[in-house]
Formats: sequence, structure tokens, C-alpha cells
Amino acid sequence: MVIESYSVQPGWRLDPRLSAITAAFSCVYCDMLNLAHLTFNADEVYLPGSSDESVDRFIIDHASEVRWLPERFDERHFADVPDAIGSVAKEAYTCFDVNAYRGAIILARAVIEATAKSQGIEKGSLEAKIKGMADAGLLTRHVVAAADAIRDSGNAVAHGDFAEYTIDVDEEEVSEVLDLMTLVLQEIFQSPAKSARVSSAAKARKKAPSES
Repeated sequence: MVIESYSVQPGWRLDPRLSAITAAFSCVYCDMLNLAHLTFNADEVYLPGSSDESVDRFIIDHASEVRWLPERFDERHFADVPDAIGSVAKEAYTCFDVNAYRGAIILARAVIEATAKSQGIEKGSLEAKIKGMADAGLLTRHVVAAADAIRDSGNAVAHGDFAEYTIDVDEEEVSEVLDLMTLVLQEIFQSPAKSARVSSAAKARKKAPSES
């Protein structure tokens, strides 16, 4: 994100107690609202004045330290996924966008379990449900591994074992978990639906049999 592409909007918040500034900006191309969030050591950094211009200047001078929110715009569409499941998958990406990484992982885990239940595989642990999808031929071997990886990532958070396990996760790990979640949804819902549409279109293009 290029800071020169943004113009300051009226209104800002300065909270010296938190050593943070959050200012509202809008993109000069799409006019969408973005927030510039900057944290700093108030004892070491000169605080800006109370005007919009001084806050704007302060943010520009510290451009390399600014965190833009939302940090990513990586919208996912799950058109062929039941809304009850697809909406949770989208919410997992929303958590990722705001750095709620553990929330993203636990939602991805829930999506896998809900996917299994949607296929009539309702009994047993999540591990058993994943195996059930594999045994039913719904998941290929590499996608089974993906689903198991999501289960492993989410177990400590899901079971509340905060004291026994390290549950800190980083951006790269969560990004991979969400990619794997999307892969499972493609395997179960999206690829079959796309194949059905392609097959239906191909049949429709065939010439009708000649009448005798």
C-alpha cells in the first residue's frame, strides 16, 4: 500500500496513554475507507499536535511503521458451498485480515467438521470424520492430509489446553491453514459443482437426434 495514494479525512484519534495513533484515510482511486494505525514509544518520539495536518505529517514521517487496516483485501467466494459453511469460511478469512490468527484457525477447524457432517458423517472425533470422508471417496489422499493439518492446528485452541500447549501462531502458518481449508471446500463442494455445470453445458451443445 502506497501512502501517497491516500488523503487524510477529517477526524482522528490520539491516545498518548496507549502510545498509538489511529487516523482515517480514503483511497484516492476507490474512495474506500482505510485506517492508519501507528504505535510508538511516547518517551522517544515527538508527539504531533492536535490538528489533522500534524497527525497526517506524523504518519507520513513514520510511513514504514504504519499498519494499514484492513491489511489485506483477499475476499473469498464460496458460491457452491452451503451458506452455513461458506459464511464461516469467509469469517475465518476476516479473522486473518485483522490478525485474529487463533480465531481463524478455530473457524477453519469448524468448517472441516461442518463439511463432514454435511456429507452425513456425523459420529466420532474430527479425526474420525476426516477418515470417514476419505473412506467415502470424498477426499483425495493429499486433501486428507490437509484436513488433518487443520485439525492438528486447531486442537489446542478448541480444547482449551492453553496451559499445556503453545498456542501462538504466526501469519504464514494461518495463511497455509486457510489455503488448506479452501482446498477441502473445493474438493467436497466446488469442484463437483463446476464439473456438473461443464458436463451439463457440453450435453446442451450436442445436436438433437434427427427425427425419422
